[in-house]
Amino acid sequence: SVDGLYKVTEELANEFNKTEIYNKLKQERQLFDSQFSKKIDGKKKPKVLILMGLPGSYLAAGEKSYVGNLVKLAGGENIIKSKEEFSQLNLETALSEQPDFILRTAHAMPDNVNEMFKKEFENNKSWSHFDAVKNNKVIDLDSSMFGMTATYDYQKGLESLYSIFYSN
Repeated sequence: SVDGLYKVTEELANEFNKTEIYNKLKQERQLFDSQFSKKIDGKKKPKVLILMGLPGSYLAAGEKSYVGNLVKLAGGENIIKSKEEFSQLNLETALSEQPDFILRTAHAMPDNVNEMFKKEFENNKSWSHFDAVKNNKVIDLDSSMFGMTATYDYQKGLESLYSIFYSN
């Protein structure tokens, strides 16, 4: 999570006497978070299903995953309520939730994973029942920004999600 990223950074800054640098990072975050919160305040929370692709398979990303954390920070509501970072997807349960968006990202080998997702959504007719599919709201995220672990590029990720969720 973004909070976890800052916590580890703070611990390292204390350990290596770099608290001045950490404090600057913390101030930048506070300013960004304040401005971003104002931007999303009062906007309708989109319901989101997040899929994390691996070569040959995929998992549903929960709120505790990095990408799930970004969706929450961007004002989205993750339909996966698991206490785990990732879990197996139950298509029937996901369909009953009717997410506004289906976000797909790759843990590794993004070209292969994106091709796998393309085939999965073409060949598995269950996906055709999702409003997000019918409404062309299936988005392949940039895996360099939406990977497995938090990075200081998270602000770009939040801005990207903002344009996905609220620009239509």
